[in-house]
Amino acid sequence: GNNAFYGCDSLSYNTKGDLEYLGNNTNKYVYLAKVSSYNITVATIQSGCRFIGEYAFGGCSSLKSITIPSNVLSVGSNAFYNCNELTSVTIYDGLTSIGDSAFYNCNKLISVKIPNSVIRIGNYAFGDCSLLESVIIGDKVMSIGNYAFYNCNKLKGIVFSDISTWYKTIASVDLTNGTEIDLTNPSINADYFKSAYSQYYWYKT
Repeated sequence: GNNAFYGCDSLSYNTKGDLEYLGNNTNKYVYLAKVSSYNITVATIQSGCRFIGEYAFGGCSSLKSITIPSNVLSVGSNAFYNCNELTSVTIYDGLTSIGDSAFYNCNKLISVKIPNSVIRIGNYAFGDCSLLESVIIGDKVMSIGNYAFYNCNKLKGIVFSDISTWYKTIASVDLTNGTEIDLTNPSINADYFKSAYSQYYWYKT
């Protein structure tokens, strides 16, 4: 969970390339904890990695591209926060959760495709991605957090692979009084998520 290893200053990391992992005897690369240099431009995530931790790449202002392989299950909160040069994000089927503010202020990202394996997109996940134009959301996504695409003013279209009944509500703890919303039109969806209803939590049944 959040801050699980906070204050553990004597942890021994397993370094591969410029990435530092925590693991065990059978898999040294379970948890990608941080980078050893904030000046990286590309990164290769190891095939044994299951989790990308909070702020793992946060502040890597020179990082230009990232591929999240199918073995990764979750991207932690703020994992790519303020990666201002990030233009390419490739996410393979296998990921299930995108954390709060995971790609916040990645302001050169133009498009993103959320694979069918993803179930949850967190609050502010792509907030302030000011050049983001197009998004494809996989059919297994069940919830999209408040302000997930807030201030993505260039956003032209959000395509939902599954247009089952979607609802919006102010609070994620209240899933009984949501308002049903039609999300079949990509351009209207973009307006909903970047401005008109950006503050809402979205879920489907």
